[in-house]
Amino acid sequence: MTKMRKESFKTILLAVLVVLSIALTQQLWITMPTASGIPSSKEKTLQADRNKLNEVNSISDVINPQSFVISFGGKDHTVLFSDSHGIWKEVLPILRGYFEDGITVEDITPARWEEISDIRAIKMEFGYSMPIGILSSIVGGKGPGIQGKIIALDSILIPVSEDGVIYISDKFNGRFFRLLGKINKDKVAFLIDQIGSQYNYDYYSSIRQVYAIDNNVLVPLDLSRELLKIKVENEINVEGLKQASTYASTLKQIDIFASAFFGENFDFVKKIIQTDGSVIYMYGYGQKVLKVSASGAMEYVEGLDNNKATASTDITESIKTAVQFVISREITPGQDIYLRDIRPIGGNEGDKRKGYQLLFANRINGLPVYVKENPSQASIEVQVFGKQVTSYKKLLLREKIDVSFIPPQRPEPLAIYEVIDINAEIMKRDLGLTGDEDKVFNDIMTKLASVQLCYYGDNASDKGELIPVWKIQIEDGTYFFDAMKGNIINRMKAKI
Repeated sequence: MTKMRKESFKTILLAVLVVLSIALTQQLWITMPTASGIPSSKEKTLQADRNKLNEVNSISDVINPQSFVISFGGKDHTVLFSDSHGIWKEVLPILRGYFEDGITVEDITPARWEEISDIRAIKMEFGYSMPIGILSSIVGGKGPGIQGKIIALDSILIPVSEDGVIYISDKFNGRFFRLLGKINKDKVAFLIDQIGSQYNYDYYSSIRQVYAIDNNVLVPLDLSRELLKIKVENEINVEGLKQASTYASTLKQIDIFASAFFGENFDFVKKIIQTDGSVIYMYGYGQKVLKVSASGAMEYVEGLDNNKATASTDITESIKTAVQFVISREITPGQDIYLRDIRPIGGNEGDKRKGYQLLFANRINGLPVYVKENPSQASIEVQVFGKQVTSYKKLLLREKIDVSFIPPQRPEPLAIYEVIDINAEIMKRDLGLTGDEDKVFNDIMTKLASVQLCYYGDNASDKGELIPVWKIQIEDGTYFFDAMKGNIINRMKAKI
């Protein structure tokens, strides 16, 4: 009898536990937040919108003007080599309006373009030929608008004096345009007033206005800044592999960087550590290879996939693919990276695999950086075919915390005319000029194509320093001059 009671008790207890578990499970499903379970269709839509917004913002952070020319009217200008005033973000909504119906596009002459460059306006210069589809993608264009009427652009000028009007130049194709649409210029006028109210902006004027020489290129007359000598270091410290105390932590850091290139296949990647400290990662039989060299440079190569390479011949899609690839593999957050140039590759007769090489650079202290080892290229080089990135090279420096001033006896850079005077004989020989000093100076200023203040450094140097330099383009050549001493530190027969 006692045994039967025990069995009955067990049966009742088991039944109670089953009922209790069902009740608790039901309660859990009722109280569990939706975000922790399967997202609703509405949530999926919201997330898609967020992703789309993030993509637009990320692309616009990298594809942005290389310089901003602020014209206060007449002879008074300033030039910014980074977007320190947030101009690009303010202008994007304005430009979006030109990708809607009802936009009038008119051709203007080069002479007219030069005239309007001196009126009260903001001009944004990209330095390369940007396909109009890229601009539409960046601003989030809702319709064709100016697409089909304009193929590409290299500069955008927004004056405050003409209602609904902006100007676009496509100098690589010899075209200049006047666009008439709907535009609110209050923000543009406010930005010009805001920059002009600051006492410490750099003052620029054209060669024509200063030297009465037939050239509209802007040159600096008065620089307000005291330039800094910048201490820099490689983003990846491979040197840590040479010491037992830091070997494991350094290798783990490099592994994290490498995993971004291989994704879920990283567990199947073969790793080779060479005697010089370089690390090679290989997937498959060389289908994907990443090398992190002893100097900290990275090089990634991926075998061409014909399906991906010919999936899209649209340049806009290819460039978006390359830019997203760079953004997703950024090592140091907050680096001021920007697109410097787009170059076509491949696409020979009978070859459908037309691709593009994209050159990216970075700014430090608001100025572009050029590295001695490869000044004609850039910090990041990417090759893309269709929707596949096949090559990625990166040599990116980041600023160290310690910053030292240039010696106090010369805190400001030499003026352009001083630099030209110091190097007149060398430039005279290079350019095949003749005549006395005044004639040679005038001829050089006539041929001068651009002037830019930037940083220049030797990546292989133990000092790890970037010095301020003047980069001057004359016809098809480029000079780098030490901004403090005036001497030539590099020159080449190419415009970069």
